[in-house]
Amino acid sequence: MTCEVWEENLNALVDGELSGTEKEKTLIHIAQCPACRREKEILLLFKKSAASVENIPAMPESLGQEIISSLKRKELSQTRLKRAWPLRLSLVASLGFAAAMALFLFKFQFSHEPSRGPSLDWILAAHNEYAMSLPLSQTELALPGVEEMQ
Repeated sequence: MTCEVWEENLNALVDGELSGTEKEKTLIHIAQCPACRREKEILLLFKKSAASVENIPAMPESLGQEIISSLKRKELSQTRLKRAWPLRLSLVASLGFAAAMALFLFKFQFSHEPSRGPSLDWILAAHNEYAMSLPLSQTELALPGVEEMQ
């Protein structure tokens, strides 16, 4: 017999369905054939894995609906965030502008000396401007050192 024939017996042996002479023949073959021995070990591992899967509790019936409602809530919150960003941006810009103006005014107030009236340069410039606006007299119009022509 080839190992392909023993494959069905290996499955039945692992499931506990073999008895009598078939069980003895299969155990003798497994002792002599390393490939079938390895196959039996793999089948036993699968059986243990399947037994542990059976202990997993069933999915609640409401789980699908809970997932859908959770996704809808998330989508709604993202929509609200998309609508709120221009308002937040304008608020941040307004606060930034107000802070810049306050800093400018604070710095401007304390960076200049208090006014004590017009400076001397300003007074001299104003006087010269006034003097230049007055009409000249005949003596001021005459050039010094030039005799009058008669």
